[in-house]
Order: sequence, then C-alpha cells, then structure tokens
Amino acid sequence: MAVSKTARRSSPQTGKQTFKRSPSVTLIIPYGQGRFARIAQADSPAYPQYEVGSDEFYAALGTLIDAGYETAIETQLTDLGWGEHLEALRASAVEDETEVAEAA
Repeated sequence: MAVSKTARRSSPQTGKQTFKRSPSVTLIIPYGQGRFARIAQADSPAYPQYEVGSDEFYAALGTLIDAGYETAIETQLTDLGWGEHLEALRASAVEDETEVAEAA
C-alpha cells in the first residue's frame, strides 16, 4: 500500500540531523566599525552578536575552538587585525589550564 505525499510530510522525522558547520565558512563577521561581531555557533546555523572584547565574545570564540575551529579562528582574527583579541584568548586558555592543574 502506497503512502500519500501528505502522509509522508506530516509524519514525524525519525532521525534528527545534527548541524555541522564547514570550517571554510567565515566564523567572525565584524560590524559597527569593529565594535560588534557576529560569531558563528558550531552546532547551529545562527550568528549571534557580541560586543567585541566582552566576556561573552571570548566565550563564543572559546566554544568554537573547543569544537575544532582553532586554526580558522586564529586566521580570521589575524586577518581582521584583531591580534590583541587572539592574545587575550590564548591568555585565557592558559589561565584555564593553570586552574585545572591547581585543582588536581
């Protein structure tokens, strides 16, 4: 017995597809004369906005680095002339590693 197109479209999806962002896509989109940036999310097609240099900005970049986009983030920050943010991000990573080592 054939199932109609309407019935197939209305039936629930059995397997949820996960979103995987391509590493070749732009992950950081600056705007507002460099005051703000839209940063890609590794698990979603969204590009939420952040104030450049804020804790949320660094947290969003850290999430992308944890997801395996470290090289792309470093390249894009360098290309944007945002080397100071790259250094701050690296310093933050070193602090996190030191805190983990002290806790152990």
